[in-house]
Amino acid sequence: MASDILELLRNRIPVDRYFDVVGAVLVAEFLYRGPAEGLSVEDSPVARSVDLPPRTLSTLTPAQAREAISFAATAERFRTALNPLIPGHFEMVDDSETLPEIAVTIAALASDVPAAELIAVLDQAQAWDSRRNPCDPSPLSRLIADLVDSMLTEHGSVVLDPAVGAGNTLIQTGLKVRDDIRLVGVDVDKQALANLERRAILSQQPVDVRFGNSLGVDPADDVLADAVVTTPPWSLRDFGDDFDPNDARWVFGRPRPRSDGVWLQHAIAHLESGGRAYVVTPQGELFRKSSEALRHELIRQGAIEAVISLPEGLFTHYAAIKTALWVLARPGETRNPDRVFLGQMTSHSQGAASDLSGTDVMYAYSLWRQGEEAENDSNYVIASARELLVPDSTLLPATWLSRRDAPGPDKLVEEIQTIAERLSIGPVIGTFAASSPSMVRRVRLSELPGVTIHRGNVGASPTQADAEHEPTTGIPVLDPRVIMNSQPMGPTPERYISVQEAPGLLTEVGDILLMSLVSGRNPAATRFSAAGWAVSRTCYLVRIDPAVSGAPDPDYLVACINASVVELPTLRGASQVMPSRIDIPVLPEPDQKNLADSLRAVEGARREAAATLGRLDTLAGLIESAISTGSVTVTR
Repeated sequence: MASDILELLRNRIPVDRYFDVVGAVLVAEFLYRGPAEGLSVEDSPVARSVDLPPRTLSTLTPAQAREAISFAATAERFRTALNPLIPGHFEMVDDSETLPEIAVTIAALASDVPAAELIAVLDQAQAWDSRRNPCDPSPLSRLIADLVDSMLTEHGSVVLDPAVGAGNTLIQTGLKVRDDIRLVGVDVDKQALANLERRAILSQQPVDVRFGNSLGVDPADDVLADAVVTTPPWSLRDFGDDFDPNDARWVFGRPRPRSDGVWLQHAIAHLESGGRAYVVTPQGELFRKSSEALRHELIRQGAIEAVISLPEGLFTHYAAIKTALWVLARPGETRNPDRVFLGQMTSHSQGAASDLSGTDVMYAYSLWRQGEEAENDSNYVIASARELLVPDSTLLPATWLSRRDAPGPDKLVEEIQTIAERLSIGPVIGTFAASSPSMVRRVRLSELPGVTIHRGNVGASPTQADAEHEPTTGIPVLDPRVIMNSQPMGPTPERYISVQEAPGLLTEVGDILLMSLVSGRNPAATRFSAAGWAVSRTCYLVRIDPAVSGAPDPDYLVACINASVVELPTLRGASQVMPSRIDIPVLPEPDQKNLADSLRAVEGARREAAATLGRLDTLAGLIESAISTGSVTVTR
């Protein structure tokens, strides 16, 4: 049906209005057909008409359909929803004839769909262009509706969505909870609110629709809700002309541009005592340094009950963006103000039907809210406020799960020795012994004795058009591509700059190169064996002066940097490396040297194994060639 309707609309109305027209037609059909099918529709044209009203638009002529739609639009509550079908809505000469004709045809295509299920046709239409008409994914809407349903106990409860959009989650919550719930939706986009009104009519869920900027002069200023549900617009640079940075809502910290924390504060400000807010943001809000002060204040005041990372790809058109669900309460009213539930939904747990409510994580959260704990804790951890308030800590569930499940010193030593014995390199790498991590002092990379850090100062690679004018000799430029493609015999230059352009900073033998963005399993830091290279802005150069007392062993330092980067959160598949935030365990110089010697021994064994593997591949090829001649035999 969806493809038939799409073909009907093609070249007849503006593309960006397809969804509006289809929604309006479905509403008009619902208003006439619903009562005929036994549905109670308040203020329906059937109830207001003195004549015998039509039972469907599909049997009418275009002129009759135009008259029926115009009559239905005389009711104030239906006017906005039906507006796209009113003549003059589009700048088209013949829209007075085209739109009624379209309405009759769409109604005929949907004639086999019961009036109560016309909302499903609207969902199909929305899927045509979800970029123009964004909406919450259905699995997420059902999850939030289930969460709201599980915590509401009072009749007449209020649910608010301050950035409601098309209202999928708000409507789904109304359908899930009970008939006497009050739904309030706010948005700054009038077209989105019109879509919300159509969805509300088709689902028979009355919604208090309010237009305006929730972050400015709040249209719902008078609303205290038992539940706030929202997937707000992310990373706003501008909160609106009417935004007041000194508003009483921002008690946890002054909102910052591009930070979604403003929505967390807004949601909490609208909660009744005992209420909960369910806010979806990108995972970046869980670890960005710029949001740390806000996160810490929310934790200190006991306003974060849970953070649950959602499956990757849930928002299909933003598949690279990882998202998380925040569960918030008024200060001190969470399940345990000194603890935060951190849960991880994997892509596997999403399932084919995407029943997020039935995942182990949500079961564990439900039990935890009741004062119990699930037997299977593989995908959640309960973190203390004290742990979460440590500088540079994050709220990423994956990070805390990784820390909890990481093997302790004794286990690490056991695994190292076991593998070393199997590879017969135990004597080469030495004997390892465990010590307590709490007894090891850590120092910022930039504060280590004899260590200086320089940001590369050669600009980005030229465009293809400019590349023809690039010099083919001169000072070679070192960037991540060159580092990753380096061969055993040394790096191969891919780009040069002239001597006149050369910056003052050039590499020296033994420098450490640190990439600012790392993806996959690529190491962030590596020793560089060539001098005289200029360094790209996408890299840092770490230089150690061995003459300074207490200067770290270079190979030990590289290993520490790479180990710390493994724990960094990823955004769009890459981790951002900031030297100013890397902590290095400070060990006595002999211990550093011994550990570095062990790493060098392992690297030597790895290269030898790679060479052996290459020789074995060559040998296998030679034997196959000999066999193919048919004139070679072997005695065993």
